[in-house]
Formats: sequence, structure tokens, C-alpha cells
Amino acid sequence: MKKAGFTLIELLAVIVILAIIALIAVPIVINIINDVKLESQKRSIDEYSDAVMQAVARYNMTNGNSLFGDFTTKDGKILTQNENNETNELVIDYNGDVICSDIFIKKDGKIHLGTCKVDGNDVNYEVGKVTTN
Repeated sequence: MKKAGFTLIELLAVIVILAIIALIAVPIVINIINDVKLESQKRSIDEYSDAVMQAVARYNMTNGNSLFGDFTTKDGKILTQNENNETNELVIDYNGDVICSDIFIKKDGKIHLGTCKVDGNDVNYEVGKVTTN
């Protein structure tokens, strides 16, 4: 009498097929996750850059002069500039988790960010390009 069920070889064949599928799928999923993280970091830095530009525009309108030069920050919210024995502070209205310790604001309004951290991860920002370390 023949019993219904799977033999050991059939079960092993199914396990081997599942392992092959996993070996193919896992690297693809990991690459997709890394791409999404990089894109998220890029968006965060772009939003931070926009917030800096808005703060500079607000400062210039309020004080009637142009604010530009090298700035530093420890918390990402207050930019500090020491120039000619004067200290300028610029408050950034931004709720994300981006800290770029080196910020350069050019006279034409362009912003260059350096030594950035997004969610604790080191990120290099070049105008329009983000790379992770």
C-alpha cells in the first residue's frame, strides 16, 4: 500500500530550490535598502540646505545686510560665524537629524555643506551629490 507524503529527496530538493532563490534575492534586497537609505540621506541634506537658505534670507531681510562666509555648528540648529572679532549666529528652523559642521555660504546665495551626519551616519555632501562613508 502506498502512503501519501513526501520523500526525503523531494524535501531536500525543495530546500535546495528555496536556498538558491534566497541567494539570488538577498543581495538584491540589500542593494535596494542601501539605495533607499542613500536617497533618504540626500533628501535630508537637501531639506537642510533649503532651511539654511531660508534662514540666511530671513537674516538678510531683517538686518538689511548680506550674511555669507564660513559657519560651524554642533547641533545643526545654530550656525556660528566668528569673523572680524564678531560672532554671528544664525538659527535654522529644521526638525530633521542633520548636522553639517562646516557650512559655507557664498555671496551669490549658494550653500556648500561639509562633514555632515545624517541620523548619526557620516555623509559627504557635494553640490547635488551625496556619498556615504
